[in-house]
Amino acid sequence: MKFVVKAVTGGRARAGMLHLGPNPFETPDLLLSTRKGLPIFISLDLLPCLPRSDSRLLQFSPLHFLDGPCPNSKNDIKYWGLHQMLGLHEYGFVAVARDSVRSLPKFDGTNKFGASFETPCGRRLVKPVGYMEMISSMRPNLWTTLADKVHAWVSDERNKTSMDRTVKWLDECITLSPVNYCFLALLTQNMWQNLSVGLGRFIKDIRLSRKDKTPIVQGCSCYTCQNHTKAYINHLLNVHEMLAQILLEIHNTYHYLGFFRSIKYAIKANSKNFRTYLFRAGDHLAF
Repeated sequence: MKFVVKAVTGGRARAGMLHLGPNPFETPDLLLSTRKGLPIFISLDLLPCLPRSDSRLLQFSPLHFLDGPCPNSKNDIKYWGLHQMLGLHEYGFVAVARDSVRSLPKFDGTNKFGASFETPCGRRLVKPVGYMEMISSMRPNLWTTLADKVHAWVSDERNKTSMDRTVKWLDECITLSPVNYCFLALLTQNMWQNLSVGLGRFIKDIRLSRKDKTPIVQGCSCYTCQNHTKAYINHLLNVHEMLAQILLEIHNTYHYLGFFRSIKYAIKANSKNFRTYLFRAGDHLAF
């Protein structure tokens, strides 16, 4: 694993190349959320319709595999991690203990032995040893360590305990790690000012789109806008067809990746008004 800085702005923003084996990834980049390693609303046959150079990093939670089989190279040599099991050899996988929906940390159940999570199979106490066994089995390209996450309003004493536990677990995870690197904060949530996208504009406009035969965004090159109209998507939402979420997810992800391309361009151009440029670049995106 190697990271090479390609450009730096007057501030702290920088663009570079992250080399994970034979596949380089240009940064800053977006981690696509997954469930058990597969995109939640985008099927594998439609995944290639996203810009290929910008959509090859997948974020997954090892805790999603607690309720079912997971790749285990110790028990079966034919499995060589998540890449082999899912057939996504050209993609990079980033393991993060928690996600924002199904595996939420519960600090009230956390103790000195491990972190507590609400998982798909109930509340679990995850210890560094067990966590690293999952990491060793799944063989992600990057992984984050366990952390004792707490709310912002806890006492100073609890905050100090959280910090001490996190550092202790980090040392244990590094000691148990089959590789010699570990990332703590490679998360989209840590993006500048918590950049995020949603379906708010679609919901607002969708009532006026019952007979609208235009795409979501005129001139958009995504699969959804090239093949479907607002009226059709409105119909899918009304009849509760899962295809509606798939098409909207494709469109949103396409533009979110475009937003990250704008970030890279602004950094490489060494724009003095970096934040102003980003706001302007996002005006045409369908957030």
